Amino acid sequence: MGASARGGPSKKVWPHTWAPRPNLSMTSDNEFHACPRRYWFSYAPSEFKKQHFSNEIRVQYSLLPWNALAGIVVDDIIRADLRGYLAQRHWIEDLYGAAKDRLAEYRVNTRNWRPEAREGKDYPFGRPNLVDRFYYDDKPPTKEDGAKVKEIIERSLENYTASGLRDYFLAYGTDAWRITLPIKDQPVPWFRMGEVPVYASYDFAIDSPEITLVVDWKTGQQNQWSERKASEQLHTYAGFAMAEWGATLDKLWIMPVWLGAGSQWEPIRVDPSILEAQKRRFAERFADLVPRCRAVDRDPMAMETLFPMTDNLKACADCKFRACPGYSRVAAAAIEPTLASDREEVE
Repeated sequence: MGASARGGPSKKVWPHTWAPRPNLSMTSDNEFHACPRRYWFSYAPSEFKKQHFSNEIRVQYSLLPWNALAGIVVDDIIRADLRGYLAQRHWIEDLYGAAKDRLAEYRVNTRNWRPEAREGKDYPFGRPNLVDRFYYDDKPPTKEDGAKVKEIIERSLENYTASGLRDYFLAYGTDAWRITLPIKDQPVPWFRMGEVPVYASYDFAIDSPEITLVVDWKTGQQNQWSERKASEQLHTYAGFAMAEWGATLDKLWIMPVWLGAGSQWEPIRVDPSILEAQKRRFAERFADLVPRCRAVDRDPMAMETLFPMTDNLKACADCKFRACPGYSRVAAAAIEPTLASDREEVE
């Protein structure tokens, strides 16, 4: 057996297979809370989707909300920067130039796929997300919208460069770096929190004899709500580090890096009480989901009652699944989607 970063027997090496269903993450748990039908559209087994969901629903699953686009592009470029250094010992010189190219890829890819979707083709697994406002015709992004996204991306990457994190990470040696691969190359990391399969799609981590540090890049607004959501998310990743890398609480830290707010950063101690609260939360949701999923496996029509549409029309207005019957209620009630600034994405 090989040696781990801690000098002992090597841990399990990714990729695993995909997590068994039902499984959870902070994202999917929040999806269920917002709308059980939206959860099922997103997380039903692939074969169920093929047999019982329309092509429109299956394609709309791949849509990325416009307000998450800047964050996704920043994640993509920082991951490419770190992986590029691992492979070639060379940093990307023009991060913003690379980001503009990546942003254009999302736009062109989405618009090129629209005719394919109209012909009833499924969107290929592992391709970059389609972007909702490039996909739908009713509210295409204006020049001002595009300029705002580019400004967030440019500011975030400037703060990343100024943060000194490249040198900080290098101080632990690249053997301690943990970077995930795209899902076409590697299943999303997951672990068991008690009996519950939980996904942990972390951005970057250091796992060394001195420290285990899990990092997440944030481009949204930093406020009390977003800090709480980021903490919950990173504590899930901390649970993964404990289960899969053998991390211990005395050396385990988490770190949201608020790139939209500046270049400062500070590791935070993992809070055992938050880990325990998450374990209870996931266990309760899992206990609720298992009988629902089994019942729908036996009778697909049971989806209507076991995964009902939300009564909250504001949640419908923000939903990417416009082929859902519930979305027609939005137009009838003249409900406007929530402004991006009011619902910053943290995952």
